[in-house]
Amino acid sequence: MVDTKPAQPIGGTEILHNRLKELVDLSSINLIVSVCNWSSLSKDKPNVLWQHLSYDQEAVFLLRDPAFVKQLHAIVFVSHWQHEQFLRRFPINNVPCYVIQNATDAFAPVDKPNGRIKLIYTSTPWRGLHVLADVLKRLDRDVDVEVYSGTSIYGPAFSHQMQGRFEAVYEDLKRMGVSHTEYAPNSVIRKAVEKAHILAYPSTFEETSCLAAIEALSAGCKVVTTNYGALYETCSVWADYTSPALNLVERYTANLQHNIDCFWDNYDERSEQQKFYTKFWSWDRRKTEWEKFLTLFSN
Repeated sequence: MVDTKPAQPIGGTEILHNRLKELVDLSSINLIVSVCNWSSLSKDKPNVLWQHLSYDQEAVFLLRDPAFVKQLHAIVFVSHWQHEQFLRRFPINNVPCYVIQNATDAFAPVDKPNGRIKLIYTSTPWRGLHVLADVLKRLDRDVDVEVYSGTSIYGPAFSHQMQGRFEAVYEDLKRMGVSHTEYAPNSVIRKAVEKAHILAYPSTFEETSCLAAIEALSAGCKVVTTNYGALYETCSVWADYTSPALNLVERYTANLQHNIDCFWDNYDERSEQQKFYTKFWSWDRRKTEWEKFLTLFSN
């Protein structure tokens, strides 16, 4: 277990923001990452909101104020689904809106380990870990399970605020012999995903994109998830979906068992999947898209 915890938040948004700053010169704009407040605005540079959050998060509610929206020169969304939701709920019709999807650094092609199927979960606990715990109690298959999920990824203040909320789920995982790491840096998670076979993600959260799924798909994992939020847009034909609407635990368990049983039968698809995500969801492609977008603000 990795014990070193971040002093500041370093979730998916922070990982993506840090990588974007490494690859692209953002000096021509004032990039506002997700959280809307008056103090984030600049009088000297074009204000570009790069929105990762969903429409129902308090941090975006200032978009209800036309005076704030008027100060924005552009909004970049991370999925078309997210863009559509914001258009329905906020007065942003007069702001140029763009969709630049998220990305990950490409994984080298690698064969999955022979032997027992390994399931992996790499998202936060409130996005479906409790469902996965209930699924594992019903799962009639001999598999290994690795879970990387906790609250400290968002820093000590948030972790303290959430203290005790997920302990029962963690205890369930422990009793079942699941390997559970509450925090690991992204480099460790990427290596774990390379060695896993299936991302077991019964999401109950309206994802606006989902870096965990992008990484798993790019690493050649089968993704078994829900068709909720932007997950279908992110995972496309490469994932297997369960609707979260009714009896999720029972139906997801059956879906997961099926994918465990047929993983090796459909293994050739994983190579094509990995090529697809290397081509369309890598930072090489997103870097070009961001550079094209930034020409709108060049002198």
